[in-house]
Amino acid sequence: MYRQILIQPNHGEFQRILWRFSSDSIEEYWLNTVTYGVSFPPFLALCTLQELDDLEKDRFPEASKVIKHNVYVDDVVIGSTSLKEALSIQNQLIQL
Repeated sequence: MYRQILIQPNHGEFQRILWRFSSDSIEEYWLNTVTYGVSFPPFLALCTLQELDDLEKDRFPEASKVIKHNVYVDDVVIGSTSLKEALSIQNQLIQL
């Protein structure tokens, strides 16, 4: 989930990593997505979901309800009474 959230380009310098393949020279990379393994990604992921919900709740009403009431960290926890309804919710969440 975190690797799907782009950061502002001017924040890339704060996610700079140095990498060396065996004895090659050191290369510098700037990560452009939320970095996994530090303390803030869960917060940013939930903020991103909430912002998407605010922007697109009219286009994806079923997904909006799920995001508001059935998301725990990076998991969607929901059931359905029919396969058709479950697939509709899944489709809206993917589109959102």
